[in-house]
Amino acid sequence: MSLIKLFLLIPVLLIGLSSSANAQWYSQTSGTTSRLSGVSFTDANNGTAVGEGGTILRTINGGMNWIPQTSGTSWWLHGVSFTDPDNGTAVGDLGTILKTTNGGTDWIFQQGVLPKSILSIHFTDENNGCAAGVAYIGGNYLSFFN
Repeated sequence: MSLIKLFLLIPVLLIGLSSSANAQWYSQTSGTTSRLSGVSFTDANNGTAVGEGGTILRTINGGMNWIPQTSGTSWWLHGVSFTDPDNGTAVGDLGTILKTTNGGTDWIFQQGVLPKSILSIHFTDENNGCAAGVAYIGGNYLSFFN
């Protein structure tokens, strides 16, 4: 890369880094005393958080208000991934996998193929994703779904 291109690139990078460095985090009230461990937003308004005791919370206004949803489990939910405001998957202890196709109005238990604690999940579309977790006998795992 020529020296001139490098000098032109550095100010652009510094401006980009300084604007992200100035972004501010702020606390919001969830309305639950349960510990939360996973969150997924599909846009600036629609988000879902999961956590202890099967807790699922939903916001449609960027986190100003959180509405509890019924998960149907008391297991700790560690991760959640939505591909759009309607389609999402939540995962947790003992291989718990819950799926919704209506924004969390109904969460349906999925037959688990992972008899371990699933700690994280990410879907790129409704049918393709990956999950990571911990095996009870020791070790970690990574699984892909399609």
